[in-house]
Amino acid sequence: MKKRVILLSLIFSLMILPLKAAEKPQAVQIKNRNPDARLEEIAQAMPSLSGEAIGPKEELSLWYREPAEQWIYALPIGNGRLGAMVYGGVNKEILQLNDDTLWSGKPIERDNPNAAKSLAKARELLFDFKYVEAQEFIEKNIMGTRIEKGLHSYQTLGDLVLTFPKKEKVSDYRRDLNLDNAIASVQYEADGVTYTREVFSSHVDQAIIMRITADKPGKISFEVELNRPADFKTMVESPDTLVMTGMARASEEIQEGRVPSADVGVEFCTRVKILNEGGKLSSTSDSISLKNANSATLVLVAATNYRGGDKNGVSRDQLKQAAKKSFSKLKSEHIKEHQRLFQRVALDVGTTASAKLPT
Repeated sequence: MKKRVILLSLIFSLMILPLKAAEKPQAVQIKNRNPDARLEEIAQAMPSLSGEAIGPKEELSLWYREPAEQWIYALPIGNGRLGAMVYGGVNKEILQLNDDTLWSGKPIERDNPNAAKSLAKARELLFDFKYVEAQEFIEKNIMGTRIEKGLHSYQTLGDLVLTFPKKEKVSDYRRDLNLDNAIASVQYEADGVTYTREVFSSHVDQAIIMRITADKPGKISFEVELNRPADFKTMVESPDTLVMTGMARASEEIQEGRVPSADVGVEFCTRVKILNEGGKLSSTSDSISLKNANSATLVLVAATNYRGGDKNGVSRDQLKQAAKKSFSKLKSEHIKEHQRLFQRVALDVGTTASAKLPT
């Protein structure tokens, strides 16, 4: 049925005929068949929350007084290619990462070579009201070729995981996404110290930037890890840089079914570098820790071989260029580029007291 609906849409487009308005579909209850394990990790590490943080000054903001309790409530950032969902945890923070080119399977040419020369014949059959014959002709000569079942699925790039020293109580927690500058923030107070995290995905530098600060010196400590559900390897490249490499492959079930090309996919290389002010870095085989710093900036980049090229070299060059800049420059250039597009249009529908409430 779905195939027929799609085909009918194509037929009417070919005939350049007006379409009747479709009936409004009934609401559908969507079941979560893939529980988000990140939520459980963050919840298990959460301290107790108290107080009521006030909303951000920027009216064009989404804001909350607790971390995300569902994936859809995590705050999205992105630059058109590289993005993340920011959950806003306290003792544990997770950024679920995405690169728009990370697909399983091999490259396949799906264009039908007969499409262009078959267009006139398809229209002739339609205008002669030979719909069944036209459908069969279009399926064979115009529509794209099929791909193997279970392949070419989009996959997550992985997770950036930060584990902070355990805090039992936190007050005035707030996380927000400023739509005017495309920066997600988390702020809270613990043991007399106010902690702030800012995260954005820069189109200028093709990198995700995270800034972690405190209003007292020597209070920034955390461990950084990179991982994903399967098919990856993480290693410490240098005292301040982690590298995760791997491939987006089809599921084990499909691989075991011996579907052709199920064991191949787009390869990726992700790097994250810690630029710390004060404190001491240490590492294990697959993680880096920072203790007692005044502040820290994390620069994360990623590249794939979707369009060919050297993913390792590209990500290395991206990281090198972005890490040369100060955080203030990274931030200001990101905001300027975002607002160049975002502020082209403004719409004012008025303001009520509800605007001061959490989203």
